[in-house]
Amino acid sequence: VPSPSLVTSQSTSRQLLHQNMAAPVLWLAAAALLSTVCEARALQDLNEVFYSEIRDLLNRHTVRQSNEVSPPLRPREVPDWPASLPHLGQVSGVSVDPSGQPVIFHRGPRVWDHSHSSFNESNHYQHGTEGPIPVDTVLTLDATRGTVINSWGRSLFYMPHGITVCPRGSVWLTDVALHQVFKFRPGRTTPTLVLGHRFEPGSGLRHLCQPTAVAVASTGDFFVADGYCNSRVLMFSAQGSLLRVLPQPPEFLSLQVPHSLTLLEPLDLLCIADRENMRVACPRAGLQGYEARKPPAVTIQEPDLGRVFGVAASGEFYLLVSTSGWTSQVTTSCEFYLLVSISGWTSQVTISCEFYLLVSTSGWTSQVTAGGEFYLLVSTSGWTSQVSASARRTANGRSNLAREVFISKIGLQQPLRCTMQLNSEVPAHDRNFVFAVNGPTSSIIPVRGFTLDPKAEAIIDHWGPASGFNKPHAMAVSPNGTALYIVEIGPNKVWKFDLV
Repeated sequence: VPSPSLVTSQSTSRQLLHQNMAAPVLWLAAAALLSTVCEARALQDLNEVFYSEIRDLLNRHTVRQSNEVSPPLRPREVPDWPASLPHLGQVSGVSVDPSGQPVIFHRGPRVWDHSHSSFNESNHYQHGTEGPIPVDTVLTLDATRGTVINSWGRSLFYMPHGITVCPRGSVWLTDVALHQVFKFRPGRTTPTLVLGHRFEPGSGLRHLCQPTAVAVASTGDFFVADGYCNSRVLMFSAQGSLLRVLPQPPEFLSLQVPHSLTLLEPLDLLCIADRENMRVACPRAGLQGYEARKPPAVTIQEPDLGRVFGVAASGEFYLLVSTSGWTSQVTTSCEFYLLVSISGWTSQVTISCEFYLLVSTSGWTSQVTAGGEFYLLVSTSGWTSQVSASARRTANGRSNLAREVFISKIGLQQPLRCTMQLNSEVPAHDRNFVFAVNGPTSSIIPVRGFTLDPKAEAIIDHWGPASGFNKPHAMAVSPNGTALYIVEIGPNKVWKFDLV
């Protein structure tokens, strides 16, 4: 039997052994916890510094902006563009895809005869037995050379009219013979959404009558100009549910052939080429919530404006959206445009990276575009971002905020790196102008282009090609704001203008 002293000695030894073994474990656990806490605190501090400096930079710009007057961009004709487009029919519509390539909608061998042979008095199309147009009607052109790089739409349409390529790359088309509006997803030739009834004109809420144009908001809501017969504009949700009809009491707005649409989302305006009223009317779009007392529509109507066929906002690109349900994306080897908005001012940020996630902070949302798709970036649990680097000033004196952004995910061993530049000199008020083009009106009103200021309700510039327009029908601005395209239905032609 062991003596009590021996038992006590053995017990003491075991306690010491357990203490010696537990000590390193406790130290490791404490070190890991301290490391995690420090890392989380460092990430939080870095994020706070990063976004704080962005806010400071934008606020400095906002203060400076009130003392600066930036002139609007002016269209300058690009000579000898395109080189040639054989077998081009009446070009009724034009838009620009997210990559900057113009996309046109033409009628091939079909011609709209306005002497009541194409449509009867009840607006029914008279040549349906001829079948759909047997050639590709949607052509994507190379922005540099003007050559056709893609085409589709054969045997789908009877009388093409309007085309809109939204920021996510979907193509919206209107056919005045079918009295329908179609939405096609990128690369698809079967529509995912159809409004109206085939060859059935009507004035009810489920019918359209010769719809002319579509404008798509960054929220996904869209507007349809309906059109030659109904002279109204319909607002739909992204899912295709009717939300609103314009004009609507007590709105005092009488339209007469709304021929083209464009959105000025920062001002919450929908600008309408009110063709036969010879004006541009810009009622509230209603994208920023309900207003008990809507202000009257902005109206631009001057003696030399004539019949307005096309309108395009100089700033319908780079718009912000706050929509739930979108997810962040992973992509490779692309260039993105990030938008940051604080106190109503929008700035462009260029990002080049292989893997990214940016977070939205209180009061503003970030958004990027790449490869034909718009991605809303939101805070997602489990994601963190680290930022480092410092502001720098370029040789021309413009202030840029350059950051190397390291994006990591919990469990990701090798965070990938992005580079971001914020240009603080992008003038916000350049985004509040509208381009317009008229058509044949009278011998004393020339056919030309206009730059309009909706806030002043005035024409502030006139422009056009050296040889003059004949019958322009539609226009569109490129997503990066550097080019303007105008199409004609006689002679059938596509014009390109640099915005300088």
